[in-house]
Formats: sequence, C-alpha cells, structure tokens
Amino acid sequence: MRDQHGHPKLYIRFDEKTCRECPCRSLCTRAQDKPRRLSIRSQEEFLQLQRRRKQQETEEFQMTYANRAGIEGTHSQGVRALGLRQSRYIGLQKASLQHSLIAAAINLLRLDNFITGEKTEKTRISHFAALAPKKVA
Repeated sequence: MRDQHGHPKLYIRFDEKTCRECPCRSLCTRAQDKPRRLSIRSQEEFLQLQRRRKQQETEEFQMTYANRAGIEGTHSQGVRALGLRQSRYIGLQKASLQHSLIAAAINLLRLDNFITGEKTEKTRISHFAALAPKKVA
C-alpha cells in the first residue's frame, strides 16, 4: 500500500480479539475498542528521515530556520491584523496589488511601533513545548 504522499508503506492491523484480550494492551494503544494498528515506512525512507532529523540539530540548520521564524511572524501578523489569507479581489493582478499593499501596511505598522517605542510580543510557547528540557549552549 501507499500513504497519502504516494510513498510505499506497510500497514499492520492486529486481530481484534487477540488485541482486546492482551494484558499489555494499555502499553500499546489508547484505543478503547479497536485493535492496534502500525504503519511502517520503507527502510530507505526511514533512513532518510533519520538523516534529516540529525541535520536539524546542526548549527547551520538552526541559523537558516531562524530566518524562517521571522518570516512566519511577518506572515502571521499579515493574517491576523490585515486579512492576508483572503483576497478581496478576483484576478491575479488585483490580488497581487492587495498583497503589496498589505506588505506596505506591515512596514508602516512596524515603523510606527519603532517610533513610539512599543515592544514586540514574545513568541508564545505551548504548554507541551515548555515541558521540553532546556538546551545548554
């Protein structure tokens, strides 16, 4: 079988009766009545995933990703404050004009905040992320 991205994947579904009667069921699954299911990637895809996860721990990746965080903040500001997600106009040229005006508005808002000395908000950290151990530099 293949997953939603077209990659080959092996799906395993345990027998319902066997799974329900297993004494270790609570350690395997949280499902109340359905049996446990597993999906296993191909070895090549699994190894590629492991390489990418290891790459994410490098300092070079962290610096590149920090740029993305700034871009995400700008995009979020455009969506929340200025309606960036929905275009008011039909047609690529009009929508492009709206996006350019929103970009200019974001710049003006940030300039106003800088002139008035208003502090930017800190990035919110989810309760789950707050539980993660602190990285020591």
